[in-house]
Amino acid sequence: MQDLVEALEFEDIEGKVHKGIYHLKDYATPSSAYPRVYVSYSTRLDEDRLSYLRNSLVENNFDPHVGTDLSESAMLGGGPVSPDVLTSAMNVIPTCVAFVSLQSKRSDFSHPDGRYTLPPWLIAEEVFAFSRNVRYLARIRERGVEDPRYNPSAFNYEFSDESQFRVCVTQLMRDLNAMRQAPEFANALRAARQAQVRIRSIPN
Repeated sequence: MQDLVEALEFEDIEGKVHKGIYHLKDYATPSSAYPRVYVSYSTRLDEDRLSYLRNSLVENNFDPHVGTDLSESAMLGGGPVSPDVLTSAMNVIPTCVAFVSLQSKRSDFSHPDGRYTLPPWLIAEEVFAFSRNVRYLARIRERGVEDPRYNPSAFNYEFSDESQFRVCVTQLMRDLNAMRQAPEFANALRAARQAQVRIRSIPN
């Protein structure tokens, strides 16, 4: 990109061509132009809800990420497979200004007394986001899923059917946009973008 910019020529009104007068200061891609939001989710059976949430984030000029994104995964048999989803999540979460946990009921995490608990990786991802001071932590939780209660500062949106789920997503978008207008948001965005830069050693 730097070479392309510096190779540009400028012809003034007298017909003189000037070279090397342009220099690249900065540029933006969708991932850098829009604030990143990490979406933690519990099951592949939740694809419709996950898709609706991600599309809503995009429509509101946020850049959604999950631990199983193709960019963070390997390819196997023509499809994306993350060798270690949790490791991928730990790499992405610090680059985000918000963390949203999509918590749906799972039969393999149900209990005889009617409770539904969370898969351990959902808890691990949220705890990690909390430890890295991600600006906004939110849960969209299906009614009946037990609240782990370890993080009272997280924003909670509860639903019992698909229409209520969509209302929760709308409320979340409203709150995320309000967060974006807060004076301290600029610092959070700067820190998240700085975390996207990975320092790599140059071999001798």
